[in-house]
Amino acid sequence: MTNDEILSEVKRTNSFLITGLDLTAKNIPPSINGDVVKYAKLMAEAVAPFSAGFKPNIAFYEGEGAKRYAEYMDACEFLKETYPYKVIISDVKRLDIGKTFGNYVKAFAGNKNIDAFTAAPYMGWDSVKPFYDFINESKANGLPNKHIILLAVTSNPGANEFLKVRLEDGRLFYEKVID
Repeated sequence: MTNDEILSEVKRTNSFLITGLDLTAKNIPPSINGDVVKYAKLMAEAVAPFSAGFKPNIAFYEGEGAKRYAEYMDACEFLKETYPYKVIISDVKRLDIGKTFGNYVKAFAGNKNIDAFTAAPYMGWDSVKPFYDFINESKANGLPNKHIILLAVTSNPGANEFLKVRLEDGRLFYEKVID
């Protein structure tokens, strides 16, 4: 998915909203009988007119075992097939050293149903460089565009302990990450 395609959907929906799908069998209505994929479909259908994309959070699926991980992949496939004009962001927030991160890139960026994924850059440039290499190789080979969304700051209270520390130059730590 290209930047222009993403912006086109933002304009069409008049919204930058990306709907998070943080679903577990425990937080869906009993009438759905624990069917996480069915619930993801219902949620997506309800918000599609107002949302520029979807962001299923893998932790809510991985935490419940291999069956739920397969459901995560099924949900991503449904979302991309049903809403091909919306950005599908795999919310994985992976963080690791370069060669390990490279394997995450293979797992998520190589998936045709995922347009982008989240990562934390706090181990330095070399930890996210494999994704940029993947992007360049993909472009050179005429493959679909992929995107990475780097975590800069979060809304949790603990962010103040690290991300919002003021540096000697007056900027907050997360502002340096953005630069």
